[in-house]
Amino acid sequence: MASRTTVSGSFFEGNLEQRMVKAVNRGLTDIAIVAQGKVRRQLTPGHGRRTGTLQRSVMGWVYRDLHAKVDAGEKVFGRNLIYSYWVEGVSTLNNRSVFKGYRMFRSVYEWMKRKPKVIEDLFWRAIVEEFN
Repeated sequence: MASRTTVSGSFFEGNLEQRMVKAVNRGLTDIAIVAQGKVRRQLTPGHGRRTGTLQRSVMGWVYRDLHAKVDAGEKVFGRNLIYSYWVEGVSTLNNRSVFKGYRMFRSVYEWMKRKPKVIEDLFWRAIVEEFN
C-alpha cells in the first residue's frame, strides 16, 4: 500500500532553506540592533562616554549567515576601538588599574539570558514575516 502527500501554499514555495536562513538572519539583525541600543544607552557622560566615538562605534550586525555580533568599532573602522576593551573592563590594563570597567556588553548579554521571551519574539516575528 502506498500513500501520497501533496503540500502547497506560500510556506512551501521557493527554496525553503534559503528562506529560513533569510528569516533567521533577519531575527539576528533585530536582536543585534536591540543589543546595540542597550549598550549605547549605557555610555553616558561620566560613564564611558567622553567624545561619543565609542558610543557611535557600537554596532549590531549579521557578519555572515546565522552569525551576528555587537562590537565596538569593527563594522565602522574594520577593528574594535583600542580603548573599548579597557572601558568594557576586559583589558590587561584593568588588572593593574583602579578602574575595572563598565561591563556594558556583559550586562546586555546577561539581560538577554534573563529575557529569552524577547529574543524568541524577535525570531518569531522575522519567521512569520518571511513565510507570510
